[in-house]
Amino acid sequence: MSGNGFIADMSERLAVRIVPMEFKGDIHLSDKERNSPPPHNEIVGGCPFWLLAAGGKFDFTIKWWDSERYQAVVDHFAGRLRFVQIGAAEHHHPPLRGVVDLRGKTTLRELVRPERR
Repeated sequence: MSGNGFIADMSERLAVRIVPMEFKGDIHLSDKERNSPPPHNEIVGGCPFWLLAAGGKFDFTIKWWDSERYQAVVDHFAGRLRFVQIGAAEHHHPPLRGVVDLRGKTTLRELVRPERR
């Protein structure tokens, strides 16, 4: 179902008119969450890094990219960029070499906390 189909369905079910603004994610963080640094902050320090979800859920495996390709990207940037591997413990996220491994150790809410500088 597209974003507009979802809005139309919710409007009908709730008997209210929902007007779409921007079609994007919208996560509301508590004051405590906003004021706590993301869990990967201390591990990687101030150096540049990418969060890497190398795998996916078991219900739609066509979206998975081969883990050898993820490893090739990590290897290509070795010494220039750090990677923090993330992913839910119950999903398929094969371990990669040369990354900070936070698979199964964080929640989405923790990962979207803003960095404090």
